[in-house]
Amino acid sequence: MPSTDAVEYLAGGEPGAFGGGQKDFAFAQNLQVQRLKVTAKTASYSLTVADSGGLFTTTGASGAVTFTLPAVSDNSGINYWIFNTVDQNIIISGPADTLVVKNDAAADSLTHSTSNEKIGQSFFIVGDDSKWLVFNIAFAAATTPTIAT
Repeated sequence: MPSTDAVEYLAGGEPGAFGGGQKDFAFAQNLQVQRLKVTAKTASYSLTVADSGGLFTTTGASGAVTFTLPAVSDNSGINYWIFNTVDQNIIISGPADTLVVKNDAAADSLTHSTSNEKIGQSFFIVGDDSKWLVFNIAFAAATTPTIAT
């Protein structure tokens, strides 16, 4: 069997081959991989705190889809993953001056509308109690977002 030094160390035991440590079995039993709830949105949608931790797609959308973020105060750690699965514009919108995006610490929205750059565009968004940190994750070497301030 392969060595699982990291697993045994994280479990508080001594590194060694799996099965050789005293704590690897108990650790492995408690190790859980979070399963994301995936929700398709075919029209614009206002995200809620209860939506945190979910993955939202645009599967089935026949027009632009806007995801509107809630107020950022008291939302530290709230997060959303948004993935564009169709050839439609995708917009991330938030309260005024709360989005931190490419070279702008006070944006209002972020739009991807450039042809051949829409499908596969995704965003991971995390609240820090004062701003929404928008990680723009693209498969293309360079994408062209429109940032509104």
